[in-house]
Amino acid sequence: MTINQLLSDLNENQRKAACMPRQHALILAGAGTGKTKTIVSRAAYLISNGTPAHRIQILAFTRRSASEIVERVRMHLGEEAQGLKASTFHTWCISLIRKAPKVFGCKGYSVIDRDDQLQLYKVLRGKAQKSELPSAQEICDLYSFARNTVQSLNATLQKKSPECLHNIKKISEVMLAYEKRKKERHYLDYDDILDVVAQQMTVSEKTRIWVSSQYDHLLVDEMQDTNPLQWKLINPLKENVTLFCVGDDAQSIYGFRGADFQNVHSFASRVDNSITLKLQDNYRSTQEILNASNWLLSQSALSYGKNLTAMRGSGKKPELHTFINEWEEGRWIAEEIFNNKQMGEDWKNNMVLVRSGYAGRVIEGALLAKDIPYQFIGGTKLLESAHIRDLLSVLRIVGNQQDEIAWMRFLTLWNGVGEVTANKLIERILFLDGYDQVIKLLKDSDKLPLSAADAVGAVIKNQNNVSDALLDSFQVLEEILAEKYKKQEWDKRRRDIQLVRKLAEKHTSILGFIEEYLLDPVHVTQIDRKENDDVVTVITIHSAKGTECERCYVINVSPGSYPSSFSIGKEDEIEEERRVLYVALTRAKDELFVTRRGYSLWAEDKSKVDDNAESENYFLNALPEGLFNEIIHRHKLWNVDNDAPDVTEHVDVGINIGNIPPDPQEEEAEESNASDWNHMVDNREAFWLSELRCADGYLHRSNSQSKSHKDSAGIAEELDGDKMVKKKLQIERNKQMENHSGIKIESCSAYYDTKKNVCVFGELIAENKSPVNEYKEVQLVVYDSDGELMAREYTNWTEFGLMQSFDFNVDLSDFEMEPSRIKVYPTNG
Repeated sequence: MTINQLLSDLNENQRKAACMPRQHALILAGAGTGKTKTIVSRAAYLISNGTPAHRIQILAFTRRSASEIVERVRMHLGEEAQGLKASTFHTWCISLIRKAPKVFGCKGYSVIDRDDQLQLYKVLRGKAQKSELPSAQEICDLYSFARNTVQSLNATLQKKSPECLHNIKKISEVMLAYEKRKKERHYLDYDDILDVVAQQMTVSEKTRIWVSSQYDHLLVDEMQDTNPLQWKLINPLKENVTLFCVGDDAQSIYGFRGADFQNVHSFASRVDNSITLKLQDNYRSTQEILNASNWLLSQSALSYGKNLTAMRGSGKKPELHTFINEWEEGRWIAEEIFNNKQMGEDWKNNMVLVRSGYAGRVIEGALLAKDIPYQFIGGTKLLESAHIRDLLSVLRIVGNQQDEIAWMRFLTLWNGVGEVTANKLIERILFLDGYDQVIKLLKDSDKLPLSAADAVGAVIKNQNNVSDALLDSFQVLEEILAEKYKKQEWDKRRRDIQLVRKLAEKHTSILGFIEEYLLDPVHVTQIDRKENDDVVTVITIHSAKGTECERCYVINVSPGSYPSSFSIGKEDEIEEERRVLYVALTRAKDELFVTRRGYSLWAEDKSKVDDNAESENYFLNALPEGLFNEIIHRHKLWNVDNDAPDVTEHVDVGINIGNIPPDPQEEEAEESNASDWNHMVDNREAFWLSELRCADGYLHRSNSQSKSHKDSAGIAEELDGDKMVKKKLQIERNKQMENHSGIKIESCSAYYDTKKNVCVFGELIAENKSPVNEYKEVQLVVYDSDGELMAREYTNWTEFGLMQSFDFNVDLSDFEMEPSRIKVYPTNG
């Protein structure tokens, strides 16, 4: 396709943006309005009109977005676009640092990630009580937020943790000690990478001229998600480099990381002689879907000035489904997807949008129960996985002998080597001159097997071939890794090694490989799945920007979730929650299904709702009549007459949900209704025990409609060959540990099934209203009726605001006796 053909495919405003003369510009591109197409066209236009491709720098927020833009420009222009560069902010800055390390004072430095930062903060914070110092995680987050927002520690504490202001001196001492340790060990953290370049360009005219002399045009994608530190990077260049910034203030959803959508709102006042263009013609969705998202923004106190128009015209009205609970919600979605497949639809035409990895577990369980193939995007990224970090530790220590964090991880892999022994070895290693001496020390140590030295030697031998270095070191480490992860699906984890090798194939520098993928980690699905793979996509909303799908399910749009209960009382956070929902709603092309859960929605007495902050702030209050088709799903459980049929009502109204009683586990029955209510509770318990089963470690409902009976001991029969719950287990909590940590175990349930598995799931609440700190694990201890220990397990929990979630699935098939009770409590390991 020629440049003229490319430009002819644009609408009037897109063409104006792509073909404007050399002038600073902000392009406000609403969802589905062709943002990427406009950036691609702008780059292609500049190159076709004489700008050398290497004089254009494109900045995006993910490697995937950057690569897509470059590939599309090259597809149109061929060889003419070969020099075009696109990267993330961090990758761009690290490339500048590597070009001139002395200019930025970073010669010989290596990059550490967030987990490495946290480990350093844990050491430097020490064992101070929570009353003396915030947790290591909190200090780490405050430090990063202050740097990304270019604020003082005092201002950051006032905004994020005012309760910690009285400890500002001690907090600052820990942060300064952290910076000193980084300098001693030649570390650069994520914030350093941006800050060192921004600072040098601000204070040094020579540096500013050197950087700006490399470019004529800077094209910035997702401008609304830039933070003040990133603006500090861009701002010095505008004297000599033309800025072309594209963004949508209604999709700014990274405020918790310091993103400031004022970088969009204030662009005209900050950048002299700039122009602003709006793109509002939507090519993705039908007008009915856009009506819902337009209405959501119109309810904001902020003036977004957006009213997207569908170029595709009219289509199906979005549906709003209300369910009793998450299990019914997940089961219905899986059945809908399955039924559509039976009618000839592809799996890949379905996308389920969730708030977090944890929030998607019930959906995953429901899909597994129906044998529906799916990919999950947005959870732990490949190089953040524990087993991959273990393997990479040996590469990191060869890349930087001073990397004590990597040394600690590598040395403690070996049986019999704890932190004390590892620290003694590290103290000696840091002062050795070269790797010949390091190898000798490892071989001579009576604490380590010879294979420890062999693993390091394998990497040294292949320093210029990262893929081979990974293969050879893994062959040495495989046995010890298999033992460490034998209870954590080692066969699946082992397969990840091949994916990492695939990433490393093009790299001849260990540090270059580690830096690239630490700065922008990839999900397994980004490597392992092909574009034409026919699978359902389950994706977190924060990972979904730029994606689209024919049929989208946005789950749990309930009070307490939209906005999150943790944002109540904070107007800026409530608005960001609104934008998160806006992003989710605007992913759908043809059909949009919004679901919510009845037990968390409304009390029967509307007067109770008026006093409920979550309900008062609920985004779907006062829905205009006819905006959604509302469907209410009532399960027969909620009728006292258990023979009554399920009821599904299709009505064209607003928020009227009807008389769904609250979940009896969440609401106590009123005394006047005690007898009827207890009857419902008994029915509900029988229903749960008959339909709960374990699949891949998760508890979820069975599709079986068989009835079950339970005796006075609470034992359910096994029916239809399902893996049924046999009994509920008594749970004991360690109150002393909870009081010490400030973390309370909540909503914990434990079941023993007929396949001799103990399944436990629950939540933890941080009492001090702050993210959970160094207590990163939950310990589970299982006892039999004689009080004998049967199992002891640890698991990390999944972070979700101030509420943390965890689960266990413990195989007790080797024991004849049944478990009688369990203990569950937070631990710092």
